[in-house]
Amino acid sequence: MELPPRARPDAPPDPRDRLTAWLVALLVLIPHLRGIGGGFVYDDFRFVAENPGIQTLAEPAGLFTSSERMALPVDRDIWRPLRTALFALEWKCFGGHPAGFHVVSLLLFLLAVRDVIRVENDVANEEKGAAP
Repeated sequence: MELPPRARPDAPPDPRDRLTAWLVALLVLIPHLRGIGGGFVYDDFRFVAENPGIQTLAEPAGLFTSSERMALPVDRDIWRPLRTALFALEWKCFGGHPAGFHVVSLLLFLLAVRDVIRVENDVANEEKGAAP
């Protein structure tokens, strides 16, 4: 049985899928642009602005092993070492300027949106290929 052209693994991606991804990314981005210029809010102070544990890259293993570097005040119930390491890298790049942190968060969010669109396109293409 011959697969339809888009269901073949070697088929080039449909340009409409790429256009759809860009349009969705743009729609997701627009309402968040205003927040880039905003300051730190809510738990940003606890985890970033007032947390000396992320304001240095000295002893980098501590970013993954020390609950004292996760938040201020120290909370032993919070264990997010990848987030803490990312915050430390962002602090190294942007200092205490919130805009840099907001841009990185927005880029990570857009990557997640892109991945959801890719999965949706893959599922839709598989369904088209499986149809009689």
